[in-house]
Amino acid sequence: KYDAVLTGLCSKILDGQGSINNNIVDEIASDATLTPSQLAMKKMNDPIVLLEEMNNRKVKASSRSLMALIDATATTNDPKTISKILSLTLKNGSLSYYGSLQSSITALPPTPNSKISASPMTRQQRLDKLADVPTDERAKEISAALATMGVGGTSFILQGVGNGLGLDELTFYTSILSYGIFGVLIVDNFFDAIQAFSSFVVKMNSER
Repeated sequence: KYDAVLTGLCSKILDGQGSINNNIVDEIASDATLTPSQLAMKKMNDPIVLLEEMNNRKVKASSRSLMALIDATATTNDPKTISKILSLTLKNGSLSYYGSLQSSITALPPTPNSKISASPMTRQQRLDKLADVPTDERAKEISAALATMGVGGTSFILQGVGNGLGLDELTFYTSILSYGIFGVLIVDNFFDAIQAFSSFVVKMNSER
């Protein structure tokens, strides 16, 4: 019975997901005392109360009701509410691990000149050692790919019909270009495998 009620409550939340999310600003305006996080908790109040009662009575939730609960919680987009639900689910015994590695996370030093525990480096020194965020060059990569496809396609077409069109002199160069593009594609796609094989060969020769 608990599972059926929990699944039903979560289904109602999922069914009303669109209207709740679209009217979240109106809800905040109508009740200025509630933050978005509190509104999310209010939205999940019934499942939370039911799950707490299940925990007190040692009633374990089924996988079906648990999936519905997680799906409903995800609609809130609120970290505190999600953490609350996951903690209750862990206590219920339906979840095996949650937050077990939080104690191993090193706290961020308060100031740039503060030293990190078990390290002589300051926070700023650690940040300076990090690699720069890569720039988004997808437009250039797509342009280069399209240009390569165009050149390669033209080369293959000329190889096929070049003799018939009287372009015999170009077929030699288009063949070299086509084989070159094909070789680059092989190296690009199998670079890791080629590198691993080369390292293996070097290692075998060094052991002899």
